[in-house]
Amino acid sequence: MEGSVPQEHPFVDVNDTDWFYEDVAYTFCRGILKGMDETHFQPQTAVTRGMVATVLHRLEECPEAPEADFVDVNPARYYWGGCSLGPSQGAGEGLRRRYLPAESSHYPPGSWLPYYTAMPPSGEKM
Repeated sequence: MEGSVPQEHPFVDVNDTDWFYEDVAYTFCRGILKGMDETHFQPQTAVTRGMVATVLHRLEECPEAPEADFVDVNPARYYWGGCSLGPSQGAGEGLRRRYLPAESSHYPPGSWLPYYTAMPPSGEKM
């Protein structure tokens, strides 16, 4: 990533020799990605629709979203804001009132991370 400097992160499963190290540190330090728990990022875990919706929501600085009408999106789960915001923005439409947040997003693990970390915050030009 242009202009980036490796930063601290708490993940025991992300080493400074991993090709994605800087991307993980960058997104963690900015609150875009928070890991699977306090000390694990689990970089080989498949990316779900709920995860992608959450990243997009955080990149937009977590705007308030209208309540979504999905029967499978629990307001107490981390992906609530992203899954609720997507349809109001013309993205992340569900299927028959189901968002399917735990379903695979069909992206290989980590493949989308460099793209999203290269995106500027809302309103800034690239």
